[in-house]
Amino acid sequence: MYTHSKDVRGIQYDKETAMKTIIASIALFGLLIGPSMFAQEKAPSNEPIHYDREPTVVKQVTPKYPELALKAGIEGEVLLKVWVNESGDVTKTAILRSDDKIFEEAAAVAAQQWKFSPAMKEAKPVAVFVSIPFRFRLPSLGKEKSKEHDVFIESLQSIAINIIQGSKLEQMKSSVAPEAYVIDGNHYENLYAVLNGEVKTCKVVQGPNSKIPFFNAYVTDDMNAASVVLKSVSANGKRERYHTVLIVRQPGGDWKIRSWHVSG
Repeated sequence: MYTHSKDVRGIQYDKETAMKTIIASIALFGLLIGPSMFAQEKAPSNEPIHYDREPTVVKQVTPKYPELALKAGIEGEVLLKVWVNESGDVTKTAILRSDDKIFEEAAAVAAQQWKFSPAMKEAKPVAVFVSIPFRFRLPSLGKEKSKEHDVFIESLQSIAINIIQGSKLEQMKSSVAPEAYVIDGNHYENLYAVLNGEVKTCKVVQGPNSKIPFFNAYVTDDMNAASVVLKSVSANGKRERYHTVLIVRQPGGDWKIRSWHVSG
């Protein structure tokens, strides 16, 4: 999967704000996991644990990358302390450290499925604490970004920003599929009708002086689908909105917007 993040029009990239955002998703992810042990930890009874042989991992389960984090371009790490019983099963989990709460549930669900050979004391299995770090990392294009990809990203950015700012709107409508829809709060409407002004319950256009401080694009490896995430701020700075736009390549090669979700 291709990913792309950039500042828009000289405005500071704002990753933390993106943590609060958006719906739906196209994309894959990268994840690194490595277990490490806490020796001489405390048991739930607060009694010191002593053992002759530490537990070892026999089964690992990879957490599912949270969709919201994936869409917002968020990376992070969660360090869990888990209680491994005499059978080597994880029966309790606790957060020791977390970069963002968005990752905590995925990490805990995965950890509960891990299996260990139990710690041993005097040739008998004993229950102990084990620490497991889960590192959530997004895929990266690295140095091999192609010129074609960069031009494509600029095109996606231009379409979305022009629609939000109401610039070249008639031209931008040619990039909207007839069946495309927009969701704004509790309202679901045809996107083309919204842009034509036929429907007032949904609003995508915020005006020519609105600002776009955040932009992210995720493109499938075959470059046949893309998910674009933007943050917009009204001209007076009083309203912030988050936009998630799904764009799909048509059989003829043209790119068309299929859905537009707005929140805020």
